[in-house]
Amino acid sequence: MARRHIGLGPADVGLVSYPRSGSNWLSLMLAELLVGHDVDFFTRPYPIPWIADYREAPRLLRGDGRLVKSHEPYRPEYNRVIYVVRHPVAVAQSYHRAAVALGLPPLDPERFTEAWLAGTLSGAGTWNSHVLGWLDSDAEPLVIRYERLVERPENELALIAEFLRLPVDEAAVRAAIAHNSLERSMQKRADLRLPPPQTAGLAQRHVDAIVAAARPAMSRLGYQG
Repeated sequence: MARRHIGLGPADVGLVSYPRSGSNWLSLMLAELLVGHDVDFFTRPYPIPWIADYREAPRLLRGDGRLVKSHEPYRPEYNRVIYVVRHPVAVAQSYHRAAVALGLPPLDPERFTEAWLAGTLSGAGTWNSHVLGWLDSDAEPLVIRYERLVERPENELALIAEFLRLPVDEAAVRAAIAHNSLERSMQKRADLRLPPPQTAGLAQRHVDAIVAAARPAMSRLGYQG
């Protein structure tokens, strides 16, 4: 695991999130801002690859930096980070829907919730520890809330462009949003047979347990139960 970070430099930036938080959607818009034209997940080289493939990433940031995606918990190798966060209940519901759609265990809502609370669904750990680890990190991340990205994408993309020191104008931002609306991004993901991120499947008792476990990070972010 640690070896794949060898070579990350001070000009490289991580696009980090807990799984199912919207980073794929955001990466489509950012990729267009970086290369100046519409892209999808089949574009090669993809402007914002996963960390495992970051050596193939084109150097599109100032100082020959690269923008790479990751779902990892905090790691000190990342010097600067855009951290995408989403309400944990929406994340869990989307995660469960994806597991059902793809036929991945655990499919039963009860067992899924147990695995979610234990942080054993993936290498990302629990939502609460993931969020707090990045919020308190030396990377001083630019925090982008998924909900605000949905409500006001132009404002959030402008913040990211400033953070990355990208020389983009308002017209380029509007074009990236138009080419990668939630509807269009879902179509692009359908090409990869990935499920759309709508919610389904968890009962209120599961939601209550998820909120209780996530309360510390939710409070930091201003999320309500």
